[in-house]
Amino acid sequence: MFSTFSVPSVSEGGGSLQFDSFYPKQADQYAFYCIPRRLFTDSNLKELTVEAKILYGLMLDFVSLSLKNMWIDKKRRVYIIFTLKEVMGTLNCGDKKAT
Repeated sequence: MFSTFSVPSVSEGGGSLQFDSFYPKQADQYAFYCIPRRLFTDSNLKELTVEAKILYGLMLDFVSLSLKNMWIDKKRRVYIIFTLKEVMGTLNCGDKKAT
């Protein structure tokens, strides 16, 4: 038997926070980014901003797409294409923060 749990959602009208039921079968409609725990626990990486850590997770997500598209260079390294403009749009930030 599956149980339900609530997730917050913002209503479009007044911006109020409402909790709607969430059912397990709906789980596949949501995608998640993975951010390596080490980015938050390694003392050598503490200077990285939260935005940089999130960007790393976004870039990791592109790696799987690159593999599907066989974007592999001559040295057999997977590469991604994620332009500065795309980074700025995704993170909703200017180019100073995106670089």
